[in-house]
Amino acid sequence: MSRVQLLMQERQYLRVLVNGIQALNPDVLVVQKSVSRLAQEYILNAGISLLLNVKKIVMEDVARATQTDVLKNVGMRHRSNQVNHI
Repeated sequence: MSRVQLLMQERQYLRVLVNGIQALNPDVLVVQKSVSRLAQEYILNAGISLLLNVKKIVMEDVARATQTDVLKNVGMRHRSNQVNHI
């Protein structure tokens, strides 16, 4: 597989992940670590605010205060219209 094909495959995968996040209708996405530049671009273009490098304890406090869930990974879909944190 060529480098160009790998890059295209990565873009498609990120688009699928961001579409999954967008389907949850969040206003804010809070993540514990970092997010790739391309994924950040997709997220921001979707109108979702992004908070990076947030400590787990802070994420749990925010989730408790906003009555939402902390998702361990993007694959853990939650059927809710509330703001979701990953």
